[in-house]
Amino acid sequence: MSKSLYIFTDRPGIYLKSTNFIHTQFLDKEQAFHFLNQYAGNAPLVFRLNFESMNNETTATQSCLHDLYFVDIFELKEFEEISSDKLIAESNDDITLENLRPLLSKEETCTHIQIIKDKIATGHFYQVNYSIPLTGTISTKKLPLDTEQLFLKMRNDFAGDFHAFLPLINKKGEEKSFLSFSPELFINISHQEISTSPIKGTVRLGREQELLSSVKEEAELSMIVDLLRNDLNAVCDQPVSVLEHRKLLTLKNLTHTYSTIIGKTSKNLGDLLKLMLPGGSISGCPKKEAVQTIYALEPFAREHYTGVLGLFHQNHLISSIVIRTAIIDHERNLFYNAGSGIVYDSSPIDEYEEILLKSKSLMKNSAFLKESGD
Repeated sequence: MSKSLYIFTDRPGIYLKSTNFIHTQFLDKEQAFHFLNQYAGNAPLVFRLNFESMNNETTATQSCLHDLYFVDIFELKEFEEISSDKLIAESNDDITLENLRPLLSKEETCTHIQIIKDKIATGHFYQVNYSIPLTGTISTKKLPLDTEQLFLKMRNDFAGDFHAFLPLINKKGEEKSFLSFSPELFINISHQEISTSPIKGTVRLGREQELLSSVKEEAELSMIVDLLRNDLNAVCDQPVSVLEHRKLLTLKNLTHTYSTIIGKTSKNLGDLLKLMLPGGSISGCPKKEAVQTIYALEPFAREHYTGVLGLFHQNHLISSIVIRTAIIDHERNLFYNAGSGIVYDSSPIDEYEEILLKSKSLMKNSAFLKESGD
């Protein structure tokens, strides 16, 4: 497995690459947050938090696909800055992604979504982000699979500012490659100015007017903006404001809407993360009830998915919500999660189709020379 690490920065198109870092893993969440609070080193710090590291709920009824630690922290002892146009992959090998498929059936997924809709109708919450994992197998004639090169190839077909590659080791000592192509900012802090930009609403390219005219999509984004205003107010020294609302984010295959909320904070990093997490756009509103339902209905722990990935350097923080992210194991199994926000007037079958739509870009990625069956 590659020993390289790539991480986005707060300058669009600029990445850090490191092959010399100290990797620390945490099962104790409080120890991890204390470490982040106390860190005073000059080296850039990269951190990855599981979705489950963000609350006190249990996942005892859920299966773990990866057995990842709750928190991974990388202290970069040496690094180089690389612009996006310099991240060039080697020439393509004969590589394909075979049989990408959801680990839940359409019937199971639609049943879970209907349960969420019924709970919305009886006043438990307004919105829940529901997700499922998918898996496939990477086939290649050149062994072992070079996951670093695969990351460099795949990133060309994913728009967004938050691409990253991490070498992980799970609790069993097994190596995993983490390839993230997230388009979604979690929080950005510079000189105590904090901002967040939740994404909600998804359509295929060319259907932007359909997205902007959708009452459902407008309501869903507005609910999350209100939730994140409250989250930011909890860590800010004065009332926050919405800088922009329902702007279009156009990617390679999809268009989303997003909003931006800004404020000022003097909180330490660990304390801030504890108060902000989990992200509202990938949990629901109200957050506590939504997370309880996620644990009750989703049979697989999310682990990395909808967790947070961040770079902390010289008191600046840039972080992403971990979506559009693949994990690859030593047997070349690829895992990918996708989700959808469920509201009162959601159609279970439409939401299921949206989840599949968010995964189709993998099958069509030019890193894989031919498209396989679904």
